[in-house]
Amino acid sequence: KERQRELASKREARKNEDFKKELAAKREVRKIERQRELVAKREVRKDKIIEGLKQKVRSQRDNYDLRQIEDKENLLLKESRKDKNYRRAEAESKKSQKEKIRFKTDRKTKRTCCKREVRKDKIIEGLKLKVRSLKRNSDLRQMERQKRIVAKKEARKNENFKRNETEKKKIARQDENYRKHESERDFHRKQEYRSHPENLEMSV
Repeated sequence: KERQRELASKREARKNEDFKKELAAKREVRKIERQRELVAKREVRKDKIIEGLKQKVRSQRDNYDLRQIEDKENLLLKESRKDKNYRRAEAESKKSQKEKIRFKTDRKTKRTCCKREVRKDKIIEGLKLKVRSLKRNSDLRQMERQKRIVAKKEARKNENFKRNETEKKKIARQDENYRKHESERDFHRKQEYRSHPENLEMSV
């Protein structure tokens, strides 16, 4: 029984030691986690401080810029109050701005219209050129046709002329032959007439 008690007490002691070690380890882990949290919190605080400083600088800069703008505006207001024709100047500037805008829009419209007109003119010119070329081609075809007709007529005339010439020559030849024949016949008649002495006596 004593032996069993000893063994049991040893086991308990071991268990206690393990438990203590476990507790120590847990404490160490918690300590490390706490340190990490502290570091993280410090970093967050640092970031917040830096961001706050940045915002402060920005706001100061903005305030400075605003003050400068306000000062300028105040100066301008003072100057404008000094000027008696402030309202007139404002109205004139607005009017001039409107006129500028109107001028720009008018110029833009004119440019677009001009471009359209140029395009239209180009299209019309192109169509005119096309019509002219078609007309020229048609005229050329007509001229060629007329030339062919004239050439045919001339050829026919030449043929008729040649025929007429040959006919004339033929008739002239026939006339010449006829005259020759007539003169020969007359000569023969005269010779025959003279060959009879009674005819000569009668003529005396």
